[in-house]
Amino acid sequence: MWVSPNHPDRDRLLNRQQPEPPAEQGRLLVALPRKRGSEELRVTLAEYEGHPYVSLRVWAPGTDGRPWPVKGKGCSIRIAELADVADALLDAQRIVDAAPARV
Repeated sequence: MWVSPNHPDRDRLLNRQQPEPPAEQGRLLVALPRKRGSEELRVTLAEYEGHPYVSLRVWAPGTDGRPWPVKGKGCSIRIAELADVADALLDAQRIVDAAPARV
């Protein structure tokens, strides 16, 4: 296989080595299985440049079967926003609990 000498992953591609999946950063609070079976939603308390935040990310198996964060399926919540987000989630739970059961 020809790979451009300027390709940023040239060595990896030529050696056909799988990159290592990123390590989970911070403290994993919960990992919830998703409907797609092999995906999971991970909630983590992490830190970036000394600032704590809560990370919500979907992880799924890569081509080698090891879990990777899915690009575009996650968000970070600042600690200052955490109480408001928690209140909104509790409100959502109350609304769902009060709604008539779906068949």
